Amino acid sequence: MNKQQLILTLIVLTVLSTNALADPYASVRTTWVTCSSCHGASGQGGIGPKLIGHSANHLAKELRIYKSQGVVGPESQLMWGMAGMLSDSQIVLMSKFIEEGFPASH
Repeated sequence: MNKQQLILTLIVLTVLSTNALADPYASVRTTWVTCSSCHGASGQGGIGPKLIGHSANHLAKELRIYKSQGVVGPESQLMWGMAGMLSDSQIVLMSKFIEEGFPASH
């Protein structure tokens, strides 16, 4: 890596880390758009059940069950693929994002 590439890499990493500090939920906001198509823009429910009002622990527990293709309710299979794409850290972060009422980015 030459000096210019190194400098550019450092700049990009600085910008990314600054954005992450400014918005701890930046990495799950895009994912939430997909979730909201069934669960409603503010988690109020729709095709999928209401999410708002549940604790982060409860939401994370259910997402982990879905990720392992377990059954939570009659429509569990619909969630298997969605939850299967989330890492454990994304499950925790998404659950907190929902619990906190989808806080706006800073």
